Amino acid sequence: MDTRNTDIDRTHIIALQQVNGQFLNKELPINRPEQLIAELNAMINNPNRTVWDMQSLFTTRFPKTDGRMDYIHPYPYDAAYVRGIGYPKLMGYDELRNSWEKAANTARDSYVGSCNQRTFVPENSVMMQEQKKAADIINNRQKHNFFNEAMRWIDACSYQETARQLNHDSSVKMYSKENIGWNSFTHHISSDIKISLKTNFGYGRSAYFMLAVQYKGLDILPYSYIVKYYNAGMADIIRCTRFYTPRRESWSASFDFLCEFINNSVADPKGFVESYIMHEVVEMMEGLESIAVNPRSVIDNIGSRSAGPCIINLRPMSGKDKLRLQTYPEETVILFKVEKITGALDFLSSLTAIAKEVKTVQPYIDRLLEINMSLYPEVQQAIAKISKKVEEQLPVKAELEAQISSLSKELAPFEEEIAHLRANATQGKHFSMSNYEFTHKEYVRLRDQKRNLGAELSKVYRLISDLKSFLNILNSSASKIEEVKRHEQAA
Repeated sequence: MDTRNTDIDRTHIIALQQVNGQFLNKELPINRPEQLIAELNAMINNPNRTVWDMQSLFTTRFPKTDGRMDYIHPYPYDAAYVRGIGYPKLMGYDELRNSWEKAANTARDSYVGSCNQRTFVPENSVMMQEQKKAADIINNRQKHNFFNEAMRWIDACSYQETARQLNHDSSVKMYSKENIGWNSFTHHISSDIKISLKTNFGYGRSAYFMLAVQYKGLDILPYSYIVKYYNAGMADIIRCTRFYTPRRESWSASFDFLCEFINNSVADPKGFVESYIMHEVVEMMEGLESIAVNPRSVIDNIGSRSAGPCIINLRPMSGKDKLRLQTYPEETVILFKVEKITGALDFLSSLTAIAKEVKTVQPYIDRLLEINMSLYPEVQQAIAKISKKVEEQLPVKAELEAQISSLSKELAPFEEEIAHLRANATQGKHFSMSNYEFTHKEYVRLRDQKRNLGAELSKVYRLISDLKSFLNILNSSASKIEEVKRHEQAA
């Protein structure tokens, strides 16, 4: 385990800090009461100390308070049903003493009972040792439990105090947070450029960690991702500039990106952002042009490419993807081509809005539409070709099903006989399936034939299912192009 990541927001905070005009990704230490922590830890290992002593020391530094603190650590950000931290549970001295006495009495009774069973005379010295051992075990457990609760409270208080100080430090623009639920940081690079970092922690699969860079109120999207990676989750790509895994190390990954972005934009914010957008758009369109001409070559080039640290929904070909390419080479290549080229249409509304501010984007929008329109006949041909393959498999499927049904009827008397023999088997008259098969060759022949035909039918079912899933993708892509066509004609 990377202890540096688990210590984020416990021993140090990750901060985006401006130093001498430059933005830096910094680790800022959290001031913790190390002496108190050391003393509490020493008490755990000291048999002469009890949890009462630990509680007394802890409350002198952290007086009891009601309410809870909003701090998800040490749980992962994508944990579910996480509540804030409550003050450590304090036990009264009488309650503690009763728990030790109960453990000692239980140990005494157990020792005496064991002696009576073996007709031994209990020895007081041994009995006292057993009682002390039992009480020590309970005390030690109580000390460890209290220490764990106390440490989480200490971590939360220490983090919140450091965060409070950072809120008053104008050089710190953003810092790592442990808030449960929705949270947002915003920083204006200029009047036109705004950065927002949005998180939602403690809600299981609904957890997210996203970074949005806006130019004149418009989100700058990672357009090139669609052609850089074999699998690119468009649902997330079209939401923000970067979509990170909801984990603590994503603070460093996101701040690294922001440092580079902001530092490069300082001299000419407008020029840099427009250049940044154009680089993304140009790379996307060059990739789409390559896919349109030679999709198989592009698959070979990007199939093994992984995304940067912490960025999610961008991944290389999986084992399942590679198997599909081997099994359906022709269909997989056309699906890749169609999904990528028509998938870029999901950027159309964003690109159209950006083009109003960055005029050089418009020619690339026109080319994107042109590539999709020229692709439409190829999509229709692929739909017709795969539909024909499905139609060709239907009579094969029907024939196999009929043969299996006929064999099932022939096997029925044998299966009824087997069921009867099994039901009437006794210890003295054991039923043996191997003996039955030896004396009923016709049953074995029919059963094996049915099994073989069943295996063939399963392959046909799988083939039809795969082909239909390809058709669903192609039909969805065709619908995208048709919708754009209607929109263009209406304009």
